[in-house]
Amino acid sequence: AAARQDGEWGFINRHGDWVIKPVFELALSFERGLATVVKNGRCGIIDQQGSWLLAPDLALVCDCDGEVVLAQQ
Repeated sequence: AAARQDGEWGFINRHGDWVIKPVFELALSFERGLATVVKNGRCGIIDQQGSWLLAPDLALVCDCDGEVVLAQQ
């Protein structure tokens, strides 16, 4: 689950242990093993280990009816 500590977002497991440290400005919940996060004002997508699948250089990431829409500036 996404969780916040000291103004930063990360992810905890069901026991409350950090599995991905809070380093994001915003973090959305995982769906299908992926989560949208914001770092340095830019959006990206990480997997459940915290590895970048799409680096945080996207201006917009949104879920529209189950589809991920990406836009670059």
